Amino acid sequence: RASASRTRASVLFKKAATSFEALHISFEEPWPEAAFEDALGHAAAAAEAYAQALAETGDPELIKEVEPHVPDWPKVLAHVSAAHTEVLKLRAELRFRQIRWHSRQAEHARVLGERARKGKASADDASIAAEALEKAGLPMTTEEQNLLAVSADACEKLVGECIRDGDGTGSETSLLRSRAEAYRALVLKDLAIAHALVHELEAAVGHAVAALDIRVEDSILYTTEAAEQVRAAAEGVFVLCGQELRAADTQLRGEQASFWAAKIATAMAKFDHYRKEC
Repeated sequence: RASASRTRASVLFKKAATSFEALHISFEEPWPEAAFEDALGHAAAAAEAYAQALAETGDPELIKEVEPHVPDWPKVLAHVSAAHTEVLKLRAELRFRQIRWHSRQAEHARVLGERARKGKASADDASIAAEALEKAGLPMTTEEQNLLAVSADACEKLVGECIRDGDGTGSETSLLRSRAEAYRALVLKDLAIAHALVHELEAAVGHAVAALDIRVEDSILYTTEAAEQVRAAAEGVFVLCGQELRAADTQLRGEQASFWAAKIATAMAKFDHYRKEC
């Protein structure tokens, strides 16, 4: 049975690799939704198959029975584990490409949004951004928040997809998780700013707090620069909460602003403590 599961996993891995190689993603072309989901589906199937093969090959009872007759069984187990890791890395790369594509388009949407709201972006920058969105198959009215929400969701899924029993800090899967966690913190930071710019303060607070609450497993992958950006964005949202509180014309509005300010202040304090411990 263990042998059959390894063979099945190997076949699925080849299909996943083929789909991955065939997938073409460009910032200057529409998002290939169908091809991406197909590649992601093959990668998920291979990952699940290798997880099953790893569990069966590493079954203590099986090892006890087989190892006296097959001294190289630990090598077989190590090979299955390594193949499983490679599948997880392949799926992670798909997620990172999804994140990068949507985040890049969000940058263009931000320029157009700033131009429409306050005329901050130059006409030339707005023209370049509009052309970029058109090439990406997106309307000029596309909101930055919606694109960043896709990136944030992909980051969250990626973290969950890189969890494997027995892998501690420093393992390849741990490093993948940490990259995803750090990436997610920055995307949530951008989401907080995007919502703040359109005066959606409750959403801005929620995303800022979520970014502050992230604890990267391998903290070396959470750079000081990235942490400072997250902290600065949270501070900016906190200032907006204070402005909202002072401008409150009803008790309810004032209570909401006070609650948001307290929530983000608590998150910032915990974040500062976390970074000192890193």
